[in-house]
Amino acid sequence: QVLKAAAGSGIDRVDAVAELLDCAPNSASEFLSRLIERGLLKKQRREDNARFVSFTLTPQGKKELKAYLSLEKQKLAEAIEVLSEDEQT
Repeated sequence: QVLKAAAGSGIDRVDAVAELLDCAPNSASEFLSRLIERGLLKKQRREDNARFVSFTLTPQGKKELKAYLSLEKQKLAEAIEVLSEDEQT
């Protein structure tokens, strides 16, 4: 979910990640640090306001997200496949 958010509208607050993950801000901060350590996210100060940071996907993060979304689509297709035509409709 965090990688999706970073790819979409972006992440500029740890509180936003905490809300997304339904966890405490310190837990969200630790989670973001792990994603940065794994090379999936990049953290940088915003140019328009140095008090805020911006978390963006790295090339590796984009690759991981693409693989995850592909797997997600495949699982959805498999789940739909077992439904009858009426259920699919």
